[in-house]
Amino acid sequence: MDGAEDNIATYSMMNGPKIAEAYGSHVSFAYAGLQASAISLHRATFQDEGCYKCIFNTFPSGAVTGRTCLKVYGKAL
Repeated sequence: MDGAEDNIATYSMMNGPKIAEAYGSHVSFAYAGLQASAISLHRATFQDEGCYKCIFNTFPSGAVTGRTCLKVYGKAL
């Protein structure tokens, strides 16, 4: 990530799991539910390196936010 924010995936009871088209080839839902959701990143590259934010919009409490960072190790091919 270059500091820009981009929506990778969403889940809602009405629309179910959705992955943005740009990420469809290397992101999948490991689990999708209202109480817990997880995505998996496949074939990570150096361009995927960065920090990712996860936002759960809840009612009536509002948004709950988490953050995880990805560091890719290996030789460039």
